Amino acid sequence: MSKANVHNAITASYNESLVSVNILNKTIETAISKKILITTGGTGGHIFPALALEKMLKEKGFDTLMTGDARFAKFHNFDKTHVFIPSAPFASKSLKNIASAALTLTKGFFKSLWIIYKSKPDIVVGFGGYPTFPVLIAAILFRRKIILHEANTIIGKVNKLFLWNAKYLTTGFKDIFGVEPKYMNKVIYTGNPVRSEIAQVTLKSDNDKLSILIIGGSQGAKVFSKMIPDMIVNLPAQIKEKLFIYQQAREEDVDLIKSRYAHEKIPCEIKSFFDDMNDKFKEANLVIARSGASTISELIKVGIPAIFIPYPTAADNHQYLNAKAIVDMGAAWLVKEDNNSHIELLQIIKSIDNDPSILKRFSNILRQEDLDASDNIIKLISKI
Repeated sequence: MSKANVHNAITASYNESLVSVNILNKTIETAISKKILITTGGTGGHIFPALALEKMLKEKGFDTLMTGDARFAKFHNFDKTHVFIPSAPFASKSLKNIASAALTLTKGFFKSLWIIYKSKPDIVVGFGGYPTFPVLIAAILFRRKIILHEANTIIGKVNKLFLWNAKYLTTGFKDIFGVEPKYMNKVIYTGNPVRSEIAQVTLKSDNDKLSILIIGGSQGAKVFSKMIPDMIVNLPAQIKEKLFIYQQAREEDVDLIKSRYAHEKIPCEIKSFFDDMNDKFKEANLVIARSGASTISELIKVGIPAIFIPYPTAADNHQYLNAKAIVDMGAAWLVKEDNNSHIELLQIIKSIDNDPSILKRFSNILRQEDLDASDNIIKLISKI
């Protein structure tokens, strides 16, 4: 055989080996690549943890798909990996509204069937809320493995309905209410996933002011727009001198609140929405807020003490139970929303002024409760 023929034979053999290696690599990648379908409700308390988990799943090489209803678009655009599912609650007793909700859910169910058939997820992770209902039914029909996550201290209606079929119920709080005893073996405390930009926040250690961040969303901004200023303008002068206020308020209330604080010579930043919440967390050493699970989890992650004012008509009074869990740790204050709320707030601020070290003590307790929730849930996903 000539040298040229030998060279060609070696080259051909080498190329065949490369092809074989590439095929083997693709086979291995296919074998270890897992597709996870995440389905979430429509509030920030559902969506923020779901997006946080999704981000870490992608970083660890998982293939993800997420579904949500129309409200999801407030937090993230719908695209190839974030899919709209028609959804509606049975919130009205009107036959017309019930029929309309049933039709919408039927549409959502058939779309869910198509999505699961097409994407073939290995595991479906449900974050609660009625938009997850049609997706979880479709997942059961296709015999997909299901993990449910409950962010609050009391299990939501949809999670409770599907718990019988779930492999695990991961929880945001140590204690969970409303779970039947026969299913408690499925409950695993993981904590609530938190957005990475919040998780990376480091508090200022030299903040000599009392910087208060007031947040509340649509369920807090209206009542907070009167309650909080009523409390602040009645504080003693020596406390007002130390204040800096960041407050989320309804657009129509922004100018009025600014003028009230300006009259008291209190520096402030008042907006209808803060798109730099991580920066606000860096500046604040006290938060006044509702007690949704997502808010509490972010405060635990960062270590900022809070005065919680639970939304009084939250389903199953879950916001009160969420706040009470942190108060029972000795790391927060709880104020019920009523005509005397501003007086209770006033007393708390005075107590903090008398003993500023309480903020550091509360902060340390909160940090001790911090868990790497996304990593904990991903370990369970990998396990099954």
